[in-house]
Amino acid sequence: FSKERTHLERLSVFLRQEVEHRTQIMPSQTCIVPYILGGNEATLAKAEYLQGQGYYCLPIRPPTVPKGTSRIRLSLTADMTMDEVKQFVACL
Repeated sequence: FSKERTHLERLSVFLRQEVEHRTQIMPSQTCIVPYILGGNEATLAKAEYLQGQGYYCLPIRPPTVPKGTSRIRLSLTADMTMDEVKQFVACL
């Protein structure tokens, strides 16, 4: 169990660093990484693009989150590989 937890933490750290290069990031120490895009249209477009690439990504928009902070919540699991996360990041 601790091996899986360590692996998931590595994936999460990598994804947070990659997302941070692309957008504002909220402090997070979990396997759920908010990818904040800001506007509704940009968030909807990115979610649609990612879905077209085979990823299950849903946009989170107001009133669920404050106006101007629309996002996609990226959730990782211990079953994922680093290569899979890198492939996903390439789509961002």
